Amino acid sequence: MSMSVIFIVLLIGLFVTGWHVAIEHGWASDDVCAVSDISCDEILESLKDLNDAGERLPSCAKVQIYVLGLSMAEYNVIALLFYLLMTGKIFEVVVCNRKNKNSL
Repeated sequence: MSMSVIFIVLLIGLFVTGWHVAIEHGWASDDVCAVSDISCDEILESLKDLNDAGERLPSCAKVQIYVLGLSMAEYNVIALLFYLLMTGKIFEVVVCNRKNKNSL
């Protein structure tokens, strides 16, 4: 059961990170109003309040730093894919060991 939960959490993380990479590359829109039940007016008012306070929100479309030609979100996708692969392999080993013990 715990392996399933870990796998699901990693899949959710991969989805969110993949969405972020898609925004960075212009494959998806970062329009907040399109994915929220909150009215656009409320969101814009909150953003104006932050802007008036002197705080700047970073844009998801503008990558702040590249390391070896990849953004941090792209590294996160690679890491999450690796973790998913390892979780699947560990799950496979655990299940195979249980089957082998039960067959003895």
